[in-house]
Amino acid sequence: MQLGHSSALEQAIISKNKDFLYTFLELQDETKEKMVRGLPDRCVILLLEVLTELFENKEMRYEVILTIRQTLSWRRNTFKASAVDVVSKEGEREVSEHAERMNALKRVLISINKEKVDLNKVYELKGRMCYIRDSLDERVEEKENVPVCREQ
Repeated sequence: MQLGHSSALEQAIISKNKDFLYTFLELQDETKEKMVRGLPDRCVILLLEVLTELFENKEMRYEVILTIRQTLSWRRNTFKASAVDVVSKEGEREVSEHAERMNALKRVLISINKEKVDLNKVYELKGRMCYIRDSLDERVEEKENVPVCREQ
């Protein structure tokens, strides 16, 4: 492992710095995309594994599942890289990076599927939560009088 990492995200992934990862999950999509695209290929798998770990620990599940999905979209070429069997000087076949990436991706997807996450329901719940939050904000802003029930 190299000592000087190129980005804060890369450092957070390797050290599993949850505080930074939570902050990362809450960033705007454009900012997240720039950070994910800037990661070296080897760190994309590590990012997915760390996010999967957060998901399995039931931490920020909505943000995690969307970030996993976005990462797979933003870095799809990382997973499409052609598989090349490498033969060492000793004549032994080494596992290609592609196979390693595909196995890591399978682990991530199996973990998510175990939970039976329905993204449509997640989006629907997010929409409802936004509506409720907006309604509450309007009430607070307008300082509406809410009827109080009194015992008679």
